[in-house]
Amino acid sequence: MEQQEKIRNKIERQDRENVDTLIKQTNGVALQAIQKEINLEALIQKEEMERLEREKAEIRISIEKEKQKKECVMKAIKERELENQYNLNAQKAKETIESIKRETAQQVMIKRSQLQKKIRKIRENAEREKNKLKQQLQTVRMSIADEIGSRYKKGDINKCILAMDNTKKRNDYCVATFPDDFNDLSYCKNTSEFCTFCCETEFSEFFLEDRKDCYSRTCTRAEPQQEPENGGKWMWHENAFK
Repeated sequence: MEQQEKIRNKIERQDRENVDTLIKQTNGVALQAIQKEINLEALIQKEEMERLEREKAEIRISIEKEKQKKECVMKAIKERELENQYNLNAQKAKETIESIKRETAQQVMIKRSQLQKKIRKIRENAEREKNKLKQQLQTVRMSIADEIGSRYKKGDINKCILAMDNTKKRNDYCVATFPDDFNDLSYCKNTSEFCTFCCETEFSEFFLEDRKDCYSRTCTRAEPQQEPENGGKWMWHENAFK
Protein backbone atom coordinates (compact mmCIF):
# COMPACT_ATOMS: atom_id res chain seq x y z
CA MET A 1 0.00 0.00 0.00
CA GLU A 2 2.80 2.39 0.82
CA GLN A 3 4.47 1.71 -2.51
CA GLN A 4 1.21 2.35 -4.35
CA GLU A 5 0.74 5.60 -2.48
CA LYS A 6 4.24 6.71 -3.52
CA ILE A 7 3.50 5.83 -7.13
CA ARG A 8 0.22 7.66 -6.97
CA ASN A 9 1.83 10.77 -5.49
CA LYS A 10 4.56 10.63 -8.12
CA ILE A 11 1.96 10.48 -10.91
CA GLU A 12 0.10 13.41 -9.42
CA ARG A 13 3.28 15.47 -9.20
CA GLN A 14 4.11 14.63 -12.79
CA ASP A 15 0.61 15.65 -13.89
CA ARG A 16 0.93 18.97 -12.08
CA GLU A 17 4.37 19.51 -13.52
CA ASN A 18 3.02 18.75 -17.01
CA VAL A 19 0.25 21.30 -16.53
CA ASP A 20 2.76 23.85 -15.25
CA THR A 21 5.03 23.21 -18.21
CA LEU A 22 2.14 23.54 -20.66
CA ILE A 23 1.11 26.86 -19.12
CA LYS A 24 4.68 28.12 -19.14
CA GLN A 25 5.07 27.19 -22.79
CA THR A 26 1.77 28.79 -23.71
CA ASN A 27 2.63 31.98 -21.86
CA GLY A 28 6.07 31.91 -23.47
CA VAL A 29 4.50 31.72 -26.91
CA ALA A 30 2.12 34.54 -25.98
CA LEU A 31 4.97 36.69 -24.73
CA GLN A 32 6.95 35.95 -27.89
CA ALA A 33 3.98 37.03 -30.01
CA ILE A 34 3.67 40.26 -28.04
CA GLN A 35 7.41 40.90 -28.27
CA LYS A 36 7.33 40.32 -32.04
CA GLU A 37 4.56 42.89 -32.44
CA ILE A 38 6.47 45.33 -30.22
CA ASN A 39 9.59 45.00 -32.37
CA LEU A 40 7.55 45.48 -35.55
CA GLU A 41 5.82 48.52 -34.10
CA ALA A 42 9.16 49.99 -32.98
CA LEU A 43 10.55 49.65 -36.52
CA ILE A 44 7.53 51.35 -38.10
CA GLN A 45 7.57 54.10 -35.48
CA LYS A 46 11.23 54.80 -36.25
CA GLU A 47 10.48 55.14 -39.97
CA GLU A 48 7.36 57.26 -39.60
CA MET A 49 8.14 59.64 -36.74
CA GLU A 50 10.12 59.77 -33.51
CA ARG A 51 7.22 61.23 -31.60
CA LEU A 52 5.61 57.75 -31.39
CA GLU A 53 8.17 56.77 -28.75
CA ARG A 54 5.53 57.03 -26.08
CA GLU A 55 3.79 53.99 -27.58
CA LYS A 56 6.81 51.89 -26.63
CA ALA A 57 6.31 52.89 -23.01
CA GLU A 58 2.68 51.79 -23.17
CA ILE A 59 3.69 48.44 -24.64
CA ARG A 60 6.31 47.94 -21.91
CA ILE A 61 3.59 48.55 -19.33
CA SER A 62 1.44 45.93 -21.06
CA ILE A 63 4.34 43.46 -20.91
CA GLU A 64 4.76 44.03 -17.18
CA LYS A 65 1.04 43.48 -16.67
CA GLU A 66 1.22 40.22 -18.61
CA LYS A 67 4.17 39.09 -16.45
CA GLN A 68 2.17 39.88 -13.33
CA LYS A 69 -0.76 37.88 -14.70
CA LYS A 70 1.57 34.96 -15.37
CA GLU A 71 2.95 35.06 -11.82
CA CYS A 72 -0.56 35.12 -10.39
CA VAL A 73 -1.61 32.16 -12.52
CA MET A 74 1.47 30.13 -11.55
CA LYS A 75 1.03 30.93 -7.88
CA ALA A 76 -2.63 29.93 -7.99
CA ILE A 77 -1.79 26.64 -9.69
CA LYS A 78 0.98 25.77 -7.23
CA GLU A 79 -1.23 26.51 -4.22
CA ARG A 80 -3.85 24.00 -5.35
CA GLU A 81 -2.24 20.63 -4.61
CA LEU A 82 -5.15 18.61 -3.33
CA GLU A 83 -6.24 15.67 -5.49
CA ASN A 84 -9.97 16.55 -5.34
CA GLN A 85 -9.15 19.90 -6.97
CA TYR A 86 -6.89 18.52 -9.71
CA ASN A 87 -9.52 18.44 -12.44
CA LEU A 88 -10.72 21.90 -11.51
CA ASN A 89 -7.16 23.20 -11.72
CA ALA A 90 -6.66 21.56 -15.11
CA GLN A 91 -9.84 23.22 -16.42
CA LYS A 92 -8.84 26.53 -14.94
CA ALA A 93 -5.41 26.26 -16.55
CA LYS A 94 -7.05 25.61 -19.93
CA GLU A 95 -9.33 28.62 -19.55
CA THR A 96 -6.36 30.76 -18.55
CA ILE A 97 -4.46 29.71 -21.65
CA GLU A 98 -7.40 30.57 -23.91
CA SER A 99 -7.84 33.90 -22.17
CA ILE A 100 -4.18 34.76 -22.72
CA LYS A 101 -4.46 33.83 -26.39
CA ARG A 102 -7.59 35.95 -26.88
CA GLU A 103 -6.14 38.90 -25.00
CA THR A 104 -2.88 38.71 -26.95
CA ALA A 105 -4.72 38.65 -30.27
CA GLN A 106 -6.95 41.52 -29.17
CA GLN A 107 -3.99 43.63 -28.06
CA VAL A 108 -2.22 43.02 -31.37
CA MET A 109 -5.29 44.13 -33.36
CA ILE A 110 -5.79 47.24 -31.22
CA LYS A 111 -2.14 48.28 -31.56
CA ARG A 112 -2.19 47.75 -35.30
CA SER A 113 -5.35 49.83 -35.68
CA GLN A 114 -3.93 52.66 -33.55
CA LEU A 115 -0.68 52.60 -35.47
CA GLN A 116 -2.47 52.80 -38.82
CA LYS A 117 -4.44 55.85 -37.65
CA LYS A 118 -1.31 57.60 -36.44
CA ILE A 119 0.57 56.85 -39.66
CA ARG A 120 -2.35 58.21 -41.67
CA LYS A 121 -2.39 61.39 -39.56
CA ILE A 122 1.37 61.81 -39.96
CA ARG A 123 1.07 61.53 -43.73
CA GLU A 124 -1.82 64.00 -43.85
CA ASN A 125 0.15 66.54 -41.77
CA ALA A 126 3.21 66.01 -43.94
CA GLU A 127 1.15 66.58 -47.10
CA ARG A 128 -0.23 69.85 -45.70
CA GLU A 129 3.28 71.02 -44.81
CA LYS A 130 4.52 70.16 -48.31
CA ASN A 131 1.69 72.14 -49.87
CA LYS A 132 2.54 75.16 -47.72
CA LEU A 133 6.18 74.94 -48.72
CA LYS A 134 5.22 74.64 -52.38
CA GLN A 135 3.11 77.78 -52.05
CA GLN A 136 6.02 79.60 -50.42
CA LEU A 137 8.32 78.45 -53.21
CA GLN A 138 5.88 79.67 -55.85
CA THR A 139 5.58 83.03 -54.06
CA VAL A 140 9.37 83.43 -53.97
CA ARG A 141 9.64 82.52 -57.65
CA MET A 142 6.94 85.01 -58.58
CA SER A 143 8.55 87.77 -56.52
CA ILE A 144 11.90 87.10 -58.20
CA ALA A 145 10.27 87.20 -61.62
CA ASP A 146 8.47 90.45 -60.78
CA GLU A 147 11.65 92.00 -59.44
CA ILE A 148 13.66 91.02 -62.52
CA GLY A 149 10.85 92.20 -64.78
CA SER A 150 10.72 95.62 -63.11
CA ARG A 151 14.51 95.98 -63.16
CA TYR A 152 14.83 95.17 -66.86
CA LYS A 153 11.56 96.66 -68.06
CA LYS A 154 11.66 98.45 -71.42
CA GLY A 155 8.12 99.57 -72.04
CA ASP A 156 6.27 101.65 -74.60
CA ILE A 157 6.54 105.43 -74.74
CA ASN A 158 3.25 105.59 -76.65
CA LYS A 159 1.41 104.44 -73.52
CA CYS A 160 2.56 107.56 -71.67
CA ILE A 161 1.80 109.83 -74.65
CA LEU A 162 -1.70 108.36 -74.93
CA ALA A 163 -2.30 108.59 -71.18
CA MET A 164 -1.49 112.30 -71.27
CA ASP A 165 -4.46 113.02 -73.57
CA ASN A 166 -7.12 113.05 -70.86
CA THR A 167 -7.96 111.81 -67.37
CA LYS A 168 -9.89 108.76 -68.56
CA LYS A 169 -6.97 107.42 -70.59
CA ARG A 170 -4.66 108.13 -67.69
CA ASN A 171 -6.93 106.19 -65.31
CA ASP A 172 -7.15 103.34 -67.82
CA TYR A 173 -3.35 103.22 -67.97
CA CYS A 174 -3.05 103.18 -64.17
CA VAL A 175 -5.60 100.37 -63.79
CA ALA A 176 -3.91 98.28 -66.49
CA THR A 177 -0.41 98.84 -65.08
CA PHE A 178 -1.13 98.41 -61.34
CA PRO A 179 -4.10 96.01 -61.05
CA ASP A 180 -2.81 94.44 -57.83
CA ASP A 181 -1.07 97.36 -56.10
CA PHE A 182 -3.52 99.81 -54.55
CA ASN A 183 -0.84 102.26 -53.38
CA ASP A 184 0.80 102.60 -56.78
CA LEU A 185 -2.61 102.70 -58.46
CA SER A 186 -3.74 105.58 -56.24
CA TYR A 187 -0.48 107.45 -56.72
CA CYS A 188 -0.63 106.93 -60.48
CA LYS A 189 -4.12 108.43 -60.66
CA ASN A 190 -3.50 111.40 -58.36
CA THR A 191 0.14 112.48 -58.67
CA SER A 192 0.85 115.86 -60.24
CA GLU A 193 4.05 114.38 -61.69
CA PHE A 194 2.30 111.69 -63.71
CA CYS A 195 4.47 112.18 -66.79
CA THR A 196 7.78 111.47 -65.05
CA PHE A 197 6.14 108.66 -63.04
CA CYS A 198 4.85 107.05 -66.26
CA CYS A 199 8.25 107.27 -67.99
CA GLU A 200 10.02 105.79 -64.96
CA THR A 201 7.43 103.02 -64.83
CA GLU A 202 7.84 102.13 -68.50
CA PHE A 203 11.65 102.33 -68.60
CA SER A 204 13.87 101.00 -65.80
CA GLU A 205 17.26 102.43 -64.87
CA PHE A 206 18.88 100.03 -67.33
CA PHE A 207 17.34 102.05 -70.14
CA LEU A 208 18.09 105.64 -69.11
CA GLU A 209 18.36 106.91 -72.66
CA ASP A 210 14.88 105.62 -73.44
CA ARG A 211 13.62 107.17 -70.21
CA LYS A 212 15.12 110.55 -71.12
CA ASP A 213 13.56 110.32 -74.57
CA CYS A 214 10.22 109.63 -72.88
CA TYR A 215 10.71 112.73 -70.71
CA SER A 216 11.45 114.93 -73.67
CA ARG A 217 8.63 113.63 -75.84
CA THR A 218 5.93 113.26 -73.22
CA CYS A 219 6.52 115.69 -70.37
CA THR A 220 6.26 118.76 -72.61
CA ARG A 221 2.59 117.93 -73.08
CA ALA A 222 -0.09 119.52 -70.94
CA GLU A 223 -1.16 117.38 -67.97
CA PRO A 224 -4.71 117.59 -66.55
CA GLN A 225 -5.28 118.37 -62.86
CA GLN A 226 -7.92 116.64 -60.76
CA GLU A 227 -11.38 118.20 -60.79
CA PRO A 228 -12.19 120.22 -57.60
CA GLU A 229 -14.79 118.81 -55.25
CA ASN A 230 -17.11 121.82 -55.88
CA GLY A 231 -17.66 120.64 -59.46
CA GLY A 232 -15.56 123.32 -61.20
CA LYS A 233 -13.96 122.91 -64.62
CA TRP A 234 -10.63 121.15 -65.28
CA MET A 235 -7.55 123.29 -64.79
CA TRP A 236 -4.47 122.62 -66.97
CA HIS A 237 -0.81 123.45 -66.39
CA GLU A 238 2.38 123.05 -68.38
CA ASN A 239 4.64 120.32 -66.92
CA ALA A 240 7.68 120.80 -69.11
CA PHE A 241 10.70 118.53 -68.57
CA LYS A 242 13.89 120.44 -67.90
